[in-house]
Amino acid sequence: VTEPVTLKKGTRIHVAGRKRDQDGARLDYIELIPVGEESGQRFESEFMRLANYRIVSHETASGGEIVAFRGGRGIGRSQLRYNGPAGDYSIKVAYVDNSDGVAHYKVSLHHPESE
Repeated sequence: VTEPVTLKKGTRIHVAGRKRDQDGARLDYIELIPVGEESGQRFESEFMRLANYRIVSHETASGGEIVAFRGGRGIGRSQLRYNGPAGDYSIKVAYVDNSDGVAHYKVSLHHPESE
């Protein structure tokens, strides 16, 4: 879960996963939790814009699918365009862990230009 961030309509949320050893940097979903709340809106990773990730079935995943690193070296990327109300949110990244590797994840934001 991230520290609170400010989101506004049109903000792009990027989650990058870097594979290490046998861990495929597998993402399940992200959840946007309004500050002061315990839960928020969930966005399944298989419906995000993906680069170097592939969609695979997974029995314990939310919705029955996850995204897993496609292969080789590099980084898998997923992107969500936020279109909800402006406010402060924590971003929860749900992933599927492997016991035989370590994956690293990075969350970044790109805010739309001010009008």
